[in-house]
Amino acid sequence: MNENDLRNACYDYADSLPMCKPIDTSTLNRGQRKFKRKKPGVADLHICAIGMFIAVETKIGKNGQSVGQKEYQLEVEGAGGSYWLIYDFDDFKRRIDNFKRG
Repeated sequence: MNENDLRNACYDYADSLPMCKPIDTSTLNRGQRKFKRKKPGVADLHICAIGMFIAVETKIGKNGQSVGQKEYQLEVEGAGGSYWLIYDFDDFKRRIDNFKRG
């Protein structure tokens, strides 16, 4: 599984849950739509779950966060949101399932 596959699996699972609304932000600057405010480091997925904000960065293997991603994590957490660094689907599924239980 590569990062695209992992991100898609996480997106699809979150989208299947009635309490979640995911947005795939990894592709905001691709294709015809260009978003001027997307800066380096923005997480791959953003999820609104039960009124809470979760930023999800997907990684595979030993791939780590960039400086921009670490800065974005601090911004999200500083604003009261959650930031998840996900290396496999089972970790994401466990976290989102636990999240919805409270």
